[in-house]
Formats: sequence, structure tokens, C-alpha cells
Amino acid sequence: MNEEIYKKITIANKADKRKHMTISDKLVKLSEEVGEIGAAHLKERLLKPMAPGETMNDVRNNKKEEYADALIVIFDLILCDDYTFEEIMEEIHKGIQKWHTKVQKI
Repeated sequence: MNEEIYKKITIANKADKRKHMTISDKLVKLSEEVGEIGAAHLKERLLKPMAPGETMNDVRNNKKEEYADALIVIFDLILCDDYTFEEIMEEIHKGIQKWHTKVQKI
């Protein structure tokens, strides 16, 4: 394991209070981030309405933040909780399916 990456994840965990999250909470958080990224992609393609007062720059900036949050959760699950990539992909797939079901209702 790369110690520099591990230190950055540890710092991010402390700042973000993720060290107190259960694995289940982290997986739920990851699913939420995936859904937010998908929603931002839809807004960017003008397939989903933006919130009142929201600009395209807001959408793009939000997407960047969501990607960063999702990556922190993924690295945290791998480095701190010994999750395999396959287990994480399964959870991401569940998140995408949940998000897709919500989008179909719009």
C-alpha cells in the first residue's frame, strides 16, 4: 500500500468524519455520490431541470465535488476496510440501478 495515499485518506477521513462511519454507511454514501454524479450528467445534457437559480457552472462544479467524494469513499473502503474492487463495483451497480429507477419516474 502506498503510504502517501493512505495518509491522505486518513486526513480526509478525519476532516470528513468518515472514520466513524460504518461500512454500510460508506456504501450508502457511495451510492448517493454515484446518483448525484448521474443527475449532474443529465442536467448537463439538459435532460433534467436545474434547481431555481442553479447555473451550468454550478452543475459542473458540483459534479467535480461529487467525483472527489466518491473517490475518497472508494479509496477508504479499499485501504481501510479491505473491500475488494468487485464488492465495491457491486455496490456502485446497486446505486446506479436505484438512481435509474428514480430517473424513469421523472
